[in-house]
Amino acid sequence: MLGEVWFFSGQSNMNNEIKSLIEAENIQQQPNCPLIHYYKLPWRISTRPIDELNAAWQVCSSATVSDLSAVAYYTAIHLADSLQVPIGVIVSCYSAANIESFMSLEAMQKIPGYEDLKPLPEHPNEEFFKQYIQKELEDTLLANGATKSLVGDPGDHWMKPDFDDSHWMNMELPNHWEKYFPLLNGKALFRKRFSLPKNIAEAGVTVHFIADDNDIAWINGHEIGSTRQWNAKREYSVAPQLLKVGENILAIYVEDEREKGGIYGTASDLKITSFDAYEQSLAGPWKFHISRPKIEAYNLDKNHFPALVYNAMVFPLFKYSIKGIVWYQGESNVERAEQYRDLFPTLIQDWQEKWGQDSLPFHFVQLPTFGLGNNSNNFSDWAELREAQTSALSLPNTYMTVAVDLGERDNIHPNDKKAIGKRLAASILANSYQKNLPSGGPIFERMELKDGVATVFFKNIGSGLMAKDGKNDQLAGFELAGLDRKFYPAKAKIEGDQVKVTWQIFEDPVALRYAWVGYPDQPLNLYNKEGLPAAPFRTDDWPGITKGKVYRPKFFPIE
Repeated sequence: MLGEVWFFSGQSNMNNEIKSLIEAENIQQQPNCPLIHYYKLPWRISTRPIDELNAAWQVCSSATVSDLSAVAYYTAIHLADSLQVPIGVIVSCYSAANIESFMSLEAMQKIPGYEDLKPLPEHPNEEFFKQYIQKELEDTLLANGATKSLVGDPGDHWMKPDFDDSHWMNMELPNHWEKYFPLLNGKALFRKRFSLPKNIAEAGVTVHFIADDNDIAWINGHEIGSTRQWNAKREYSVAPQLLKVGENILAIYVEDEREKGGIYGTASDLKITSFDAYEQSLAGPWKFHISRPKIEAYNLDKNHFPALVYNAMVFPLFKYSIKGIVWYQGESNVERAEQYRDLFPTLIQDWQEKWGQDSLPFHFVQLPTFGLGNNSNNFSDWAELREAQTSALSLPNTYMTVAVDLGERDNIHPNDKKAIGKRLAASILANSYQKNLPSGGPIFERMELKDGVATVFFKNIGSGLMAKDGKNDQLAGFELAGLDRKFYPAKAKIEGDQVKVTWQIFEDPVALRYAWVGYPDQPLNLYNKEGLPAAPFRTDDWPGITKGKVYRPKFFPIE
């Protein structure tokens, strides 16, 4: 057949299959799509580039569509309808994979700090992994203050106030413990001393934290609550009779079954509250002990080292001609969002070079909203990752599909892949096939401050700006800050082709942000009249919470 072939890659949101969607049954009952053929690679990794492929082309039909990437399916439907030619879709995704695993080793070596990165043994055996992991475990404990009984059951007394934890390791919280132990799963213990004034101790408090996966918490040796659910906020009420005036001890047992574990989130999630707006942060150093490790040993994981997915699922395709690339990834890199600014463009240029086309179109989906952080004062690694994605637009032949309005607060895999596919197809048709279609929403261009008004100028406004809900004088998501870097909600409205932002709280704002959140409290409503949302932005360059956080290969750390 003669048609157009597009390469779709990324992690789980690109991998999400039709059968996982709410509307799956309706799609499966629709007529066959003979113009759409797809080639889906099974998950695999390799320490060396390999040439073999182990999949086959399939015609999209009611019998086969269930296993097709939903984003790829919806994009292909629109392309085939508009172009009236066969559309070939190559799907090469790996759920929960970080961007480093999709990069060639040569590309990683171009990133500062990784120039001397050496490949893994071609066939690393169990003994190789075991020796490395045990040594890393002990070295990390000793480097962080543990002096004896490095690992093991400390007995039934460990949650009591008089237990001696001086020989335990020091760990800064909130953090996933993978920051210290990249391969650790299992059971671990945390202890934190804090002091309460008389009026608060006599009134009672509530303890707030987030744990992954399961926890039990005690104060002064008395159990105050337990939860068996990952990524859930814990709020445990503590009666006055369990508290002391002065020093108290909070002890938390955490069991992690797979992937990331520990007590994490933002500093504002880890605290004690009481009446009259009393709040005491628990962020900072805690005592930590590994009770029963369940080390992810002896099997090489996709994220343990760069290029593992690339070698098996990208490299073999470079001999195949494609029209362009569609990418949806970033969730596994949010904790290192600042470094994504270097990683992402390096991947783009490396893939274009390997396919022998510097002008090869590269379309990508900006991460939607999700989870924690509903204003700039809470900080948001997701917002920082979106900014890193936007920065890649400085490269030629790169195009971003904004999805900030399509997220779900508690679902990292939002169901609405149909809208994403439609927007991707419009961008592809406009930019890669020169069709007269809207190719994206408003993107920040500049801001002018004058006479108590911040005027925001945008590019890519199409036929003009609009508020999706009709409230042109009540745009959500705008915040302003002064020199103290504390942000406040700002009043924003559309006037012509600009947005006017005003304030009353301070005299001289120095920074403006829009949609700089994990998930907004109010629906974002700034769009162009073609119905496409404005991309998040900020005017400041203040350091974020991911500054200085870098990728650490699991088996050969860069010294």
